Amino acid sequence: MIPLLDIRSLDVMAGETEILHNINLRVYKGECHVVMGRNGSGKSTLLNAIMGAPGLICDGKVVWEGIDNLLAMPVDVRTRQGIFLSTQAPPEIQGISNAKLLQGGMESMGKPHELRDILKGIHTVAEELNLPKSWALRGFNVGASGGERKKNELLHLKVLDPKLCLLDEIEAGLDKDATDHLVEMLKTIQIDRTMLMVSHSPKVNATHVHVMEKGKIVKSGGPEIAEHILSKGYDDFI
Repeated sequence: MIPLLDIRSLDVMAGETEILHNINLRVYKGECHVVMGRNGSGKSTLLNAIMGAPGLICDGKVVWEGIDNLLAMPVDVRTRQGIFLSTQAPPEIQGISNAKLLQGGMESMGKPHELRDILKGIHTVAEELNLPKSWALRGFNVGASGGERKKNELLHLKVLDPKLCLLDEIEAGLDKDATDHLVEMLKTIQIDRTMLMVSHSPKVNATHVHVMEKGKIVKSGGPEIAEHILSKGYDDFI
């Protein structure tokens, strides 16, 4: 079986500073990989490097669907390949509605849809996320609370249905009740989807957990690693 994403000896630098060193990671279709680590360990940089964020210098190879080197692709091409990144702090964009943004996203992924069909899809998912139907025509995150912004990320994820979902601390900035609610929604969304996510306290149905420290993956295994970290901290893996 060919991995969806195969990261081989990846080094990442920002300017003259090395952020990631010798990262090796394989993600197969349908798996949920959770990356944990202390602040500054390089977790977010890993997701940004996969997505092609500017300012990062990458060396190594990232094989996509067994064929292409992802590192050679511009960001827009990576999007068309079906890669979705949810950031810690989703921005607010004036002048463009969720519906129009999603329509553009579908077109960029080679899945063009009429606006009326996009609206139907948003209305269905918005109801599942306890968001009003008017959300479809609302400016992207304009006036939205932290919890609403994170729900909006899930809405876009579900409507776009990407091949690979990169989630960077989607629970960041939320209180316990909001986090628990978001995680329950994420559990239903992750069914039959492939995810690579950063989290300090994962409660999703992870298939693999990786621990990062000083830009390296120092431990990989199953959900038991996350359970150990949540009860005893990182010292046993560092």
